[in-house]
Amino acid sequence: MDLGPGTSGKRTLRVMSPAEAEERRRTLQSASTATTASPARLRLHLRPAHLAAPMADRRMPQRIFRGSHWDDPLWRFRVSSIPVTRRRYVPRYKNRLGVTKLHGTHSPRPLVSCHWNSSRSPCCTELIYHLSTLLSAFAIAMALETSHSQGADPAAETRANVEATRDLGPSRAEDGPTPARRVILVTGATGKQGGAVVDALLALPKPEQFKILAVTRDPGSSAAQRLTDKSPSIILVKGDMNDVPALFAQAKEALSPTSEDIWGVFSVQSDWKHELSQGKAMIDESLRSGVKHFVYTSVDRGGEERSWENATDIPHFEAKYKIEHHLVHDTVLVARNSKKPPMTWTILRPVMFMDNLAPGFQTRVLLTAYRDTMKDKSLPWVAVADVGHFGAQAFYKPEQYNLKAVTIAGDDLTFEDVNQTFIRVTGHPAPTTLGLIGWAMKKSYGEIGKMLWWFHEEGYKANIPALRELHPGLLNFETWLRTKSSFPKKE
Repeated sequence: MDLGPGTSGKRTLRVMSPAEAEERRRTLQSASTATTASPARLRLHLRPAHLAAPMADRRMPQRIFRGSHWDDPLWRFRVSSIPVTRRRYVPRYKNRLGVTKLHGTHSPRPLVSCHWNSSRSPCCTELIYHLSTLLSAFAIAMALETSHSQGADPAAETRANVEATRDLGPSRAEDGPTPARRVILVTGATGKQGGAVVDALLALPKPEQFKILAVTRDPGSSAAQRLTDKSPSIILVKGDMNDVPALFAQAKEALSPTSEDIWGVFSVQSDWKHELSQGKAMIDESLRSGVKHFVYTSVDRGGEERSWENATDIPHFEAKYKIEHHLVHDTVLVARNSKKPPMTWTILRPVMFMDNLAPGFQTRVLLTAYRDTMKDKSLPWVAVADVGHFGAQAFYKPEQYNLKAVTIAGDDLTFEDVNQTFIRVTGHPAPTTLGLIGWAMKKSYGEIGKMLWWFHEEGYKANIPALRELHPGLLNFETWLRTKSSFPKKE
C-alpha cells in the first residue's frame, strides 16, 4: 500500500483476524516474561510529509490516535516495528511546525506518530490498531497535508501582522484628540499583578491623568476597599471574567455620569482552567468597545523572539501563547474590516515571580523542587512591582511600547544565589524541606513539574541590563527580599 508523497518506499499492511490477534497477544505476553533486555518498541508513522498544519487544538492528534487494547475483539492492522531506545515516548506537539518533544529532545516527526506503551506488554515489537482508527488517522493526515502546503510559520505570520498593523496608519491612540483623562480598566486589581499596575499608575508624575476602573468580583471585600482608600480616581467595577461583555457593561455604566470612554485595558488572568477563553474574550470586547491601548500580561517562553514561536508543553504557557497570537491577528483583522485605526497593544512577559516566596511550607516545597531540578543552572526572576511599572509605562507612553512584547526580569539566580541572599538578609539559609516532598509535589501537580523541567531544559531569557536602562529602579532579588518580602530580616 503506497502511503503517498513523502514516504520512503511502500508499506504492506495486513488485516488480522481476531484469532490471529489473540495468538499474537499470547506470544507477546510470553516474550515479556522471558526478556530482560531493553525491548524494542513500535512507532507507527502515517506519512505523507512532516506536517506543519495550523490546528485550532494542537492536542487533537493525541486524543484521536490512542492505541487499542490487546483484548479488543475488533479487526486490526499489523504494522512492522521500529526499535526505540527511549523507555517512553508520548507525542506532544511543540508548535504548528509539527515538532514533537521526546523527553526534552526536539526532533521533527510526522504529525501522525504513535506507539504502544503498555505496562502489560513491555516487549511489544508490533502495534495493533483498530482498522477504523488507522484509516481515520490517515484521512486526517492527508487532509492536513493540503493545509501544510498553504500554511505558514505562526511566528512569521505574527511578525507580518505586526508590520501590517504599522502599515495601517495612525492607531486608535493617535487618532483624534488625547482625552484630558485616560480611563484604564484593570483586571485583577485586588491581585498581585493588577494591584501592582494600580500602584504604578498612582506613582506616575501626573496620576490625575488617569481614572482607574478596578475590576473585582466583590466590591465589598476588604481588599477592594483598600483600593478605594488609595485614591479618589479609583472606581470599583464588579465583574466576572467568565462574562466579559457584562463586565464591560458595568464599566461603561460606571462612566456614564461623565460620558467618558474606556481608553486602555490591562488584562491578566489567574484562572488557568478558563484562561484561554477569558483572555480572548477580553481582546474581542476591547476591540468592539473602541479601546485605544491594550496591555496583556503573558509569560516569557525563551526570550522575546523565541516566545513568538514557542508554545511549550506547559498548558498555561500555551494558553498565553494562543492569546498573544489572537491579540496580534484580530487587531489587524478588525482594523482592516472596519477601515478604522487599529487598537495598539503591549505584551508583558514576566518570568519567575520573587513574590511567590513567602514564609510558610509552600515556599519550602517550591524552593526544594527548584534546588533539585535546577542544580547549578540559573533562572531569571522578577518582582511583581516591576511588572506593574512596565504596565503603567505602557499606558503613560503608548507610543514607546506600541506593538512590543517585553520580557521583564530583575535578576538571574541559581539556587545557591538564592540561598546566599537569604543568609545575608535574614541570617538563615533559604527555607527548604526534604527532597522527597519536593519530588512528590512535582509528581502530584503535573503542570508545575512540567514547568520546573522546562526551566532546566530551556528556561526564561531576559536582557536585564537593557531593562535596567529603561527602569533604573528595577529590583534585584536582594533588594526585593529586604524591602518587599515578609521574611524576618537580620538585626
